[in-house]
Amino acid sequence: VNFQVFGLGGQRFEPEHLEGIGLFTMELLTKGTKARSKREIAETIERLGGSLVSGSGRNTYYVSLSVLKEDSDAAVELLADVLQNPSFPQKEINKQRQDRLLAIRRLDENWQTEVERLFRQTYYKQHPYQNDLVGTEQAVQKIGRNEIERFYRQTVMPNNAVLAVFGDIDPREIVAKVKSVLGKWQPGTLAKPFI
Repeated sequence: VNFQVFGLGGQRFEPEHLEGIGLFTMELLTKGTKARSKREIAETIERLGGSLVSGSGRNTYYVSLSVLKEDSDAAVELLADVLQNPSFPQKEINKQRQDRLLAIRRLDENWQTEVERLFRQTYYKQHPYQNDLVGTEQAVQKIGRNEIERFYRQTVMPNNAVLAVFGDIDPREIVAKVKSVLGKWQPGTLAKPFI
């Protein structure tokens, strides 16, 4: 069974001077919640024999979770926890910052990537698409827990998300389970970017 959550977000919704915060924030969703540590999340996924990934692109954020049919109830509960209760642990923020800075330094190692970057910077002169998804060194250094929590609250909300569930499921059962674990997720107001 596969659970896919998508919402508007990502690079297009990033504040100026915080390039890369979309991907930075969404990748942290699976690194700890108020009830589970990063290790507990990883152990749960391993025990279920599944996979859990989160991230963002130019226009959207996503969380994807795959498990066997018999583990779908546990998976929905984990998905709800990751979406609604991320804790953004400082240790994980620091680790991610170091990983991100290394990724930024490696951007110029491939000539095809460099050509694409030059094209985007030339074509999208006054648009967030001119930036790399991973951000810039200066922006990544400025990203802290407050900025991450603010970006999360401004984009990850039920009225800005679509959940698709596919696989060997009974639709009525899955809808009931989703309502029971995500029914209290509070809607917010999506601040649409002015570009």
